[in-house]
Amino acid sequence: NDKAFIQKGYEIIIDWVERNPYGQATDRMAWHDETTARRLVTWINFFDVARRVLPRRDVAFLIEHIIFHADLLATDKFHKTNTNHGMFQDESLIVYSEYFARLAKSDRYVETAKKRLKNYFDYIISEDGVHKEHAPSYHQVIADAVFKYKSYFTSPKDKDLQTYLANIYNKLAKYATFVIKPDGQLPLISDTF
Repeated sequence: NDKAFIQKGYEIIIDWVERNPYGQATDRMAWHDETTARRLVTWINFFDVARRVLPRRDVAFLIEHIIFHADLLATDKFHKTNTNHGMFQDESLIVYSEYFARLAKSDRYVETAKKRLKNYFDYIISEDGVHKEHAPSYHQVIADAVFKYKSYFTSPKDKDLQTYLANIYNKLAKYATFVIKPDGQLPLISDTF
């Protein structure tokens, strides 16, 4: 039964690729910045299971399109600098680099992602630890992401980055504590729901 689901998933991916060549997609959202990042992570998760089931040529097809996504996300032209969408793009490059660590560009892509993330956090978080879009819900999303990155980058070579992220997270957490209303809800500021 698992093989049938994997085969169906592969057929969906083939259909998507055929209908949405880069620059000639059937819908403009097919290559949206965040959508492309999320698709890369989804395809890597699919690949992890499918590589044991699919024939080599199908596995090669998946790898080819996964690499294309990573290559695209790594370009400055496609990257949405200083936005949470750019953060998700960088996160997908980290996932790619971790999973495909043996591929030639992986080290460069993870370094690119780390540099972009630091630049983004420097840009979007005030010295007091407030997300500058001023939506408490965005503040929580970014705080959660910073916490995950801090927990992920634990190797000795990432000590400076981990310290940087821990300092930011502590400031973000302090603000998040004080922005909560007495009834336990977030104030409905900006995009907060």
